[in-house]
Amino acid sequence: MSEIQNVTVLGAGVLGSQIVMQAAYAGKNVVAYDIKQEFLDKLPARWEWMRGHYAKDLSDFTAEKFDDAVGRITTSTDIAEAVGDADVVIEAVPENLDLKKEVWGNVGKAVKDSAILLTNSSSLRPSDFADATGRADRFLALH
Repeated sequence: MSEIQNVTVLGAGVLGSQIVMQAAYAGKNVVAYDIKQEFLDKLPARWEWMRGHYAKDLSDFTAEKFDDAVGRITTSTDIAEAVGDADVVIEAVPENLDLKKEVWGNVGKAVKDSAILLTNSSSLRPSDFADATGRADRFLALH
């Protein structure tokens, strides 16, 4: 198995943005994807909000490490571009079955065969939309 270095997070809302930062803080290159640029434009303010929590809660926090994490984050409104190099794709879109099927169908067409596909769904059964990926054998729930 190859090392996981490139992570894409689908959905830049409350949960998605926290997943983005956690992956970047852990040293991963992260693409934050959302359907509208205006959603992605809110991320810098969220990073600053998170900075205070990281400083307070993490014993290994340094401003430099946090700034480096922010530097490893890019954004995209193009799903194929966002997932093209991903080793891991983590979905954190709204809890709507049809939306999840649509998103995963688009991901399945663009993601590399070796990618690990994860949903952060909290109220829908992953088995109800895993087949939409075309790669159900690589699809897991992460929560």
